Amino acid sequence: MMTIALTAFGCSDDDPTESPQKDITAITASIEGVSTYTRTSITESGKGVWNKNDAFGIFHIPTGKSTPNITKFTCPNADGTSSSVTFTGKLEGGATPSYAVYPHQDKMSINETTVTMELPEELTYTEASNGPMYADASRLENDLIFKHLTGLLKLKTGSNVPTTAKKFVITADKAIAGICKADLKATNPILAIEATGSKTITINLRQAEAGLRTFYIPIPVGTYSVLSVTLQNADGTEAYTSKEWKDLTIVRAGVYSATFDYTEINASDGNINEAIMEAIPTDDQAIPVTTDIEITGTIDAASTPSIAIPVYANSNVNLSLTTPPTTASGTLELKDASNSTASPATAINTVTVSIPKVENSTAAPNFTITMPKTTVVLTTTETSEAIYGKVIAKTAANTLVIAKGVTVNELVVEGGNVRVEGNIKTISKAETLTSPVYIIKEAGATLLQNTTGFTVIDATAYEMKAALANGENYILTAHTDITNACIIVPENKTSTLDLNGYTVTASNSTNENGRITIKGKLTIKDNKGNGKIIAGEDYKAGSYDTGIIKVSGENAHLTMESGYINTVRNDATNKGQFGIALTDGGDFTMTGGKIEAGWFALAGNGNDKTQNSEIKIEGGELISTADYAIYLPQSGKTIISGGTIIGACGGIGMRNGSLEIKGSAQITCRNNGSTGDWKDGTGNTGNAVISIGNGKQNTYGNCDVTISGGTFTANGTSPVLTKKAESKNTIDISVNGGTFSDMSVMDYVQDGADIDIALNNNIEITKPASLNANAKISIDLNGHNIINKSEIIQDGMPYTQIFIATNGILNISGNGNVQCDASQTANEDGYRMTAEARKNGVINIYGGSYYNTQKKNTQIDLIYARENGKINIYGGTFESAKYGTPDNENGRYWVLNIQNASKETADIKVLWRDFHQFQSFQAQYG
Repeated sequence: MMTIALTAFGCSDDDPTESPQKDITAITASIEGVSTYTRTSITESGKGVWNKNDAFGIFHIPTGKSTPNITKFTCPNADGTSSSVTFTGKLEGGATPSYAVYPHQDKMSINETTVTMELPEELTYTEASNGPMYADASRLENDLIFKHLTGLLKLKTGSNVPTTAKKFVITADKAIAGICKADLKATNPILAIEATGSKTITINLRQAEAGLRTFYIPIPVGTYSVLSVTLQNADGTEAYTSKEWKDLTIVRAGVYSATFDYTEINASDGNINEAIMEAIPTDDQAIPVTTDIEITGTIDAASTPSIAIPVYANSNVNLSLTTPPTTASGTLELKDASNSTASPATAINTVTVSIPKVENSTAAPNFTITMPKTTVVLTTTETSEAIYGKVIAKTAANTLVIAKGVTVNELVVEGGNVRVEGNIKTISKAETLTSPVYIIKEAGATLLQNTTGFTVIDATAYEMKAALANGENYILTAHTDITNACIIVPENKTSTLDLNGYTVTASNSTNENGRITIKGKLTIKDNKGNGKIIAGEDYKAGSYDTGIIKVSGENAHLTMESGYINTVRNDATNKGQFGIALTDGGDFTMTGGKIEAGWFALAGNGNDKTQNSEIKIEGGELISTADYAIYLPQSGKTIISGGTIIGACGGIGMRNGSLEIKGSAQITCRNNGSTGDWKDGTGNTGNAVISIGNGKQNTYGNCDVTISGGTFTANGTSPVLTKKAESKNTIDISVNGGTFSDMSVMDYVQDGADIDIALNNNIEITKPASLNANAKISIDLNGHNIINKSEIIQDGMPYTQIFIATNGILNISGNGNVQCDASQTANEDGYRMTAEARKNGVINIYGGSYYNTQKKNTQIDLIYARENGKINIYGGTFESAKYGTPDNENGRYWVLNIQNASKETADIKVLWRDFHQFQSFQAQYG
């Protein structure tokens, strides 16, 4: 705890005026508890101490001012041994202090409670770490205790480090230096670097600092994919092997260590194992720590048949043999000192073995490796190549690594997998090993013997496989082929796959080998652009006949944010392939990206009648070049509120579940594909933007479709919406909004709906387009024609009609022909109405050319109103063709007509006139 010493003067009790406030000239400050490992400098016992000339600044509002100033306090007498020292400076009496911030910087500032300062990207290291801290200084009569705003990187050099070492360079995958800010009123505030900050920090060493030294460097709080430290010579070359952490989380007040030194053991002393045990930590480590060991002299495999290394979590070992054992001296065993009989599992540490170059291949040393909990790396002590003779290896599943520049003459695998960056001349599995073994092949690696009995995959695929299996995030760093890999996100695991501009080649494999299988949760994105997942195999029943990504299980969920999935084959109509497959209740959300498939871009499974899949399409593109883009045979709910869906045959084929379409969704049928003659799926379905229950199969369950928004475009003769006439299950369709390219949705419009129809093709209909709901429909002919050449018999009379409005408002605009042509029907006369308003329906005509005709005799009512129906004509042209001889009294035609019985209630208003062969009707007709 700290105290504050004030240079104060007493005042007389009988002084009638207020006593003046005196200057503060000395403050004693301490650092928060050592158990948190935060300090400006740290003793070997872990005690945080102040160093000579440490300085902090106190932010305060001077008397009579409104803007803050900063006053510097220093400790010139600190000796690096005490955690509580007196700082001196001058804070004028009457000032209102707020916070003290260490270290003092001339340009640091504060805005209310947010301090702005700098973490330098280059500095010359002094006694102190300059690790930023703050203290509440609002009441200087209370204890002033400093707390850290960052984590600390503890770098230690030893006596074996060369004197040529001149600097540390720290590198991260995101900014670690530059202008930073912290809100000091927050609970446990931390400094946040601006996005434009530097990803490197350079620490220049003074000449006197060669040898045994410890350095504390502040690192911003956060999670780093990669954080590395190199000790460099003046010319930038490595003075010592670099240290690297992956997926490292830096916490406030945390310390993360790396030692640049090695332990030298002389093989001739005969106590190699004892010396190794003394050099290595004796328990698990919270974060990775590497011990460098160099064994000098020649190891006699007869007297020292094995080197035993204690295995603890995060306790890594670099083992360098300056003189490797020769073939004549036998095989040297490298083993786990605690448990060498365990079954291979995920590695808890890494041991790297390095040897120098041997004269020839016959002199290469032989090793038996028995370390089932460890990743073992075989490498070289030199820049040239190294040769290992026969290696018998049992390592952790991840793995034995043959480093670049290393050749292994013969490798026998007793356990674990093998990662190859160098060369293996022959490889085999031990007779006792029955489990599968992966050979993870890096670019440039060579395998000179056939690999029968092994599964060969590239290194990126293996890394992706391991990361997703462990529920980790993975960023691609190279193109990869997973056709021989089993990539699974297990249940209860959550991962993110960032394509990062690279390509993943996969297959639509029937089994799990070759595709991505999601049983947990996976997010796919592509931060760089041009990243994609592509299909490498054509459709083959029983081999390649499912999605390239399969989302399987009630707890499985795939989210696609960006990236491109492409499974289109050269002959897409016959060879596919599929995109995303949902089974057993798997879920899918799409906010961006693109899925383009030969067949379905997204599909469920018709066997899932009780397991519900939830699908949300909020953005992105789903495209089928030969079929329907989305196929929904499964139970569950699909909500489409955005994005673009395009299919050669149609946008959505449906057999079960509920479908809601709203918002800005755009769904298109290109009408240039074929669903084929499949016995299942969309076989013989025909083309439509949305098809429900059609094709060889019927519905698999009740279908509930609600449309309140979106744009629906059917090209050619295909309709926007079609459903099975004789469905096994209920099909309910409600249309409340949206923009459509034909009138096939009018039968499903609900009360209160407001929809737009803009024709994009000429249409021939066989029954009238009716508005029966109290809704508004606006139809733009858009330069296209509507014709009805059929007739329906009602009450013994033939009818050929186009538009009927029983309720609501029907607006018709644009250029185009609206024709009732009964000239080829069986009957010679009848009702041929292009527009009829009934009951409470209203039709507003703003444009178009309206025409009716038949064989001969009477054709009645081009435009007709009855009951309470209203028709308002604002534009257009109107013609009823006349047949028969001039003296044929039966040759009648009426362009406008109101039913006799409705002449007091029905109404036709003409606000525009362009009528052909028009004869005025008599008053009794309306």
